[in-house]
Amino acid sequence: MACLVATAGGAIGREYPLAEGLNRVGRAPGNEVRLEEAAISAVHCELWLMKERLLLRDLASTNGTFVQGRLVSEAELHDGDLVTVGSVELRVAGVPGRVAIPAPPPPTPPPPRFTADGIPCCLNHPAVPASYRCPRCGEQFCVDCVHLLGRRGGTRHAFCPQCSVACVLIVPPRQAAGRLKGAPGWLAKLTQTLRLRR
Repeated sequence: MACLVATAGGAIGREYPLAEGLNRVGRAPGNEVRLEEAAISAVHCELWLMKERLLLRDLASTNGTFVQGRLVSEAELHDGDLVTVGSVELRVAGVPGRVAIPAPPPPTPPPPRFTADGIPCCLNHPAVPASYRCPRCGEQFCVDCVHLLGRRGGTRHAFCPQCSVACVLIVPPRQAAGRLKGAPGWLAKLTQTLRLRR
């Protein structure tokens, strides 16, 4: 259960339990945490206890509210924090912490696909050489699949059709088209070279 424990001042060792919702701190009767000291205002500050958070707000007190030695108007309190009102020092205890759920790791990009000649091929057209690769999803696309955007007289930019990220040029489109029309790939050239040497 969340509470404030007096560590300095007139009520050392005394515990002040905090109810869920609003908890007022001050000198006047009716405050949930009543501290009878002249340097503390009638209603000095308020604490809001929620399921996973404890928030403090100073209520324009005469001598101010301090958290960890710093004057604050509003602050989020954590387990072990020291709140000072007047000459009374209160340590925060039992505040539930937030549960942090780590983000899942990004998916691993798919391995590149190649035609029989060893040329990277398009995701949507396996027989067509790919000219672009998306750096986010890792897929390869031909010129017909990417979204081309450019200004008159300027360079054209290709964007991934799946995630709209700027693609990286892997094979110039003219070179890819030449390979598709029957220009021999590196494997075919190597085979021809080996045949000639016999």
